[in-house]
Amino acid sequence: MGLNLSLFDLLHGFAGQSSMLDFLGVFFANYLPYILGGAVLVFIFKRKSAKERVFLFVILGLSALLARGLLTELFHFFYSHARPFDTLGFTPLI
Repeated sequence: MGLNLSLFDLLHGFAGQSSMLDFLGVFFANYLPYILGGAVLVFIFKRKSAKERVFLFVILGLSALLARGLLTELFHFFYSHARPFDTLGFTPLI
């Protein structure tokens, strides 16, 4: 828990220090996945051939499925630790 707690304390120490930092933290936590998803779609649809677009879509989809579905579950199976906000009884903003 040492590294998790240290990183949590470091990041949580910035909360409330600046309204701009708070806004950016909440904005990126809520909207960054949509921004990245849009950027990936633009990247895919800028390709000239339909065959290349389908290939990229399938490869990126399978990569996301593998990363989120398999690798994270394997990681949690072998390295299972409680998150600091769960251990400390902290209610996150997001």
